[in-house]
Amino acid sequence: MVGVSMVVVVCMVVVLVVWKLYLRYGNVDTVRKVVPESENFTARNNIILRVRNNLNAVNCSRHRSPISTTSLMYKPSSLFGSSHAARLLFWVGLLLSSATGFCPQRAISFANVGVNQCRPSSTLFINKRRLPFNSCRNVDEVIELAIDNINGMPPNQIAAVWSSIPRLMSKSQHRRNQYVQKEEDTAEQMGYNIITILKQTIKSSRKMAPKDLSTITLGMAKIVKNVRYGKQKRGPNVSPNAFELIFFDDNKNPRTNIFKPLAERANDILGDCNPRDLSNLAYAYALLGYDPKLDNGSTLLENIADVSIDAIENFNAQDISNTMWAYAKLGVTHSVFYRAVGDAMVRMQTLESFEPQNLANTVWAYATANEQHRTLFKKVGDEIVAKDNLGSFRPQDFANTVWAYATANEQQPTLFQKVGNEIVKKDNLASFTPQALANTVWAYATANEQHGGLFKKVGDEIVAKDNLTSFKPQNLANIVWAYATANEQHPTLFKKVGDEIVAKDNLASFNPQDFANTVWAYARANEQHPTLFQKVGDEILERDILASFKPQALANTVWAYATANEQHGGLFKKVGDEIVLKDNLASFTPQNLANTVWAFATANELHHALFKKVGDEIVVRDNFASFDLQALANIVWAYATVIEHHPALFKKVDDEISKIDDFKSFSTQGIANIAWAYAIFNYDSSFMFDSSFRDELRDRQRDFTKEELRQLHQWHLWQTKELANGGLPKSMQDKCEQMFLSSGTTSSKLQKDVVRELKDLSLNPFEEYQTQSGYSLDALIEIKGKKVGVEVDGPSHFIGREPNGSTLLKKRQIRSIDEIPLVTVPYWEWDKLGNDRGKKQKYLQTLLGSKLNM
Repeated sequence: MVGVSMVVVVCMVVVLVVWKLYLRYGNVDTVRKVVPESENFTARNNIILRVRNNLNAVNCSRHRSPISTTSLMYKPSSLFGSSHAARLLFWVGLLLSSATGFCPQRAISFANVGVNQCRPSSTLFINKRRLPFNSCRNVDEVIELAIDNINGMPPNQIAAVWSSIPRLMSKSQHRRNQYVQKEEDTAEQMGYNIITILKQTIKSSRKMAPKDLSTITLGMAKIVKNVRYGKQKRGPNVSPNAFELIFFDDNKNPRTNIFKPLAERANDILGDCNPRDLSNLAYAYALLGYDPKLDNGSTLLENIADVSIDAIENFNAQDISNTMWAYAKLGVTHSVFYRAVGDAMVRMQTLESFEPQNLANTVWAYATANEQHRTLFKKVGDEIVAKDNLGSFRPQDFANTVWAYATANEQQPTLFQKVGNEIVKKDNLASFTPQALANTVWAYATANEQHGGLFKKVGDEIVAKDNLTSFKPQNLANIVWAYATANEQHPTLFKKVGDEIVAKDNLASFNPQDFANTVWAYARANEQHPTLFQKVGDEILERDILASFKPQALANTVWAYATANEQHGGLFKKVGDEIVLKDNLASFTPQNLANTVWAFATANELHHALFKKVGDEIVVRDNFASFDLQALANIVWAYATVIEHHPALFKKVDDEISKIDDFKSFSTQGIANIAWAYAIFNYDSSFMFDSSFRDELRDRQRDFTKEELRQLHQWHLWQTKELANGGLPKSMQDKCEQMFLSSGTTSSKLQKDVVRELKDLSLNPFEEYQTQSGYSLDALIEIKGKKVGVEVDGPSHFIGREPNGSTLLKKRQIRSIDEIPLVTVPYWEWDKLGNDRGKKQKYLQTLLGSKLNM
C-alpha cells in the first residue's frame, strides 16, 4: 500500500508542476525557451515516439488503427492553438511516459486526447529512430507516413517504405478488402504521393549502400508482381490503379526509366554486396522479367554472376535457391556460374539447411536453363530420398522436383518412387493446383517412371472436380498426354477432359502444341471422342494457324486423326498445303516425315504435291542414316498405299537398307511393309531381297502376325510368279498361303446388287471365286468360253477416286498370274444409276462388252 501511495503522490506532484509551468509559459516563445527547437528537437521527438509506440500497442489489442507518427511530429507553435485542458493532458502524458519508462493506461488516454489537438507537419524528420512502417495496417498509412517525412529521409527508411508496401498489398488482396478499389478511386492522389517517394528514392540511390538498394529494388519488383496478380484476378477491363500507372509503360512492361537507374547504381557497388544483396537483386529483376542492359554494354545479371562466383561459398540455401531461380526465369545463360553453384552444393557435407522449396527451385532452375550437372541432381535426389518422410514438402515442391528430373533426363527411380508414394498417401489432392497435377503426371510419363497408384490418384482427383475451368489448355493437354504416354488407362478422365474442351465456347486459348498433344493423346490411348476431334479440326481451320505449328505438331496432329480413324478432309488438305508451301523441310525430323505420309495414307487422303515434296526432301538429305528402319518402312508403305510413284526415293531406301548386314533391327511389321511396298511398285531389289533377307524371314517366322504373313505371300507371288526369283523359305510358303486364303470375304450390299443384275442377264456368275494364286474374285462369269472377273469396289478400295495399293496389286497379280481379265464396278458409278435396274443392266453390258466385244 505504501508503494501505491508513493506513486499516486508522485503523479500528483508531476501534474501540479506541469500545470504551474503551463500557466507561466503558456505561449509560443516561452515554450521554445523550455524546449529549444535547435538543441532538443530530437530528444523531444524521441519522447513522442515512445508514447506513440505504447499507444499503438494498446490500440492494436483493441483492433483500433495505429496512430500515425506524423500526427505526433509537431512544430512548437502548433501546441497552443486549442483548449488549455488538451494542452495540459498532452504534456502530462509525455512526462509520465518519459519518467516511468512505460505508458500507463491513464497516461495513454491523456496523450491520445492531446495528440488529437496537434497539427501534423511534413517539414520535420526523426533521423535517429526508425519510422514505424511495420506498424502500418495498409498501404495508405505507409505512403502517408513516408510523405510526411520525405525530406531528408535516409536510405534505410526509404527501403522500409518499399518493403512494406508489397507486404501490405499481398495481405489486402488475401483478405479481399477494399484496398484495390480504394486505389482506383483515388489513383491520381495516390499516384502523386508515390511519384514523390519514387523521385526521392532515385535521387538517394546514388549514395545507397548495397543492402538498402537491393531491398528497395526487391520491394518494387514485388509491387510489380502484386499488380500483375491483382490485374489478373480483377480482369483486363478494370481501370488501372496508381501503381500500375506508375510502374508500367503502355506495353504493360515495367518502366525501364525506373529500374535502369537502380541497376546502374547496383552495378557500381556489386563488389560491396554480400550474398543476400546479390541474391535479392537477381531475384528482383527476375520478378520484373527484365535483365537490364547497362551503359557499358554488359547486363546486370551477367555481372552479378561474375561477382557471385567468387563469393559462392558464402551463399546460404535461400540465396542459392533464389539466385538460380532468377537466372532460369530470365533465361540468362551463364554455364560457368551454374557449374560453380552446382560444385559448391556438391562440396557441402549435407543439404539439411535447404528447405524443400530450396531444393525444388534449385533443380528446377538447372532443368529450365538446360544446364547439366549430374552430381548435383544425384546429391539433391539422395538428400530427398534419405529423409524419413516428405511431410514438409508442398504440392508445388513435389511437382517442381519431379518435373526437373524428367526435363533434365536425370534418372533417379527411388526419388520418383518416394515422391509418388508420399502423394498417394494423402487423403486428397485438393491442395495441388491444376498445374502441379499436370506437371507431376507429365514428369512421370516423360521420365518413363511407372507408378500406377499415383496416376490413379491424380485421375480420380480430377474426375471428382465439379468442372475443369481452372485448368489451362496446357494443363489439360499435358495430363491426357501423360496418361497416353505412360499407357495408364483412365477412361473417365479422358471423357471428362474431352467434354470440358468440347463444352467451351471456343478454343482461342489453345495453342498449336495444345491441339497436337490433345488429339495425339486420345489416339494413342485409343479413347474415342469424335466431337472432340471434330471441334479441334474445325478450330484449327477457322483460326488458320497451321503456319505456327511446329513440324512435330503438324505430324502428330494428322497422325492422331489417322490413328483414331477420325475423318476430317479439310484439315488434311490444309496441313498438306501448309507443308508444300514451305521453302524446305529441313526442320522436319525423319520421324516427322514418316508420320506425316503414313497418316495421309492411313486416312486415305490423297495429296500428290505433299508426297512429291516429302520424297524429294528425303532423297536430297545427306544424313539419310538418321532415318531409323521403322521410319523407312512406314515411308515406303505409305507411298505404295496411295500409289505415289517416286523411283528415286525407293532407290535411296534400297541403297540404305543394302548396307545393313542383317534385318534383326527391323520389326516384323517393317519387314513385311517393305516387301509389300516393293511388290506393289514392282521395284526389284536383288541387294535387299537376298539370302540374308530370306534367312531373317525363316528365323522369325513365328513372330509375324496374320496380316504380315498375308503381305509376305503377295511378295512371294511377285518374286516367284512375276519375276521368277527365289521367294519365301519353304518352311514359310504353306503358312503364308494358308493365312492368305483364310482372310475371309464378306459380300457387301453393293456386291450383292451387282451380282443380282448379272444373274438377270443370264450370265450365271460364280460368287467369291478363288483363283489359283489365292485371290478371291467378287464374281466370275464366262462368255463364249472366255472367263472374266468382276470386281465390285467400294470406298475402301480407293483414295479419292484412285485405286489404292492393295487394289492395284490384287488386280495386277490376277491378270499376270491367273491370266483372268478383269472389269471393275466403282461404287460411285453404280450409285449414280439409282434404282433403275434397266440402266444398271445396260451399264454392265457395256462394261463387259468392252472386254469381250459383246
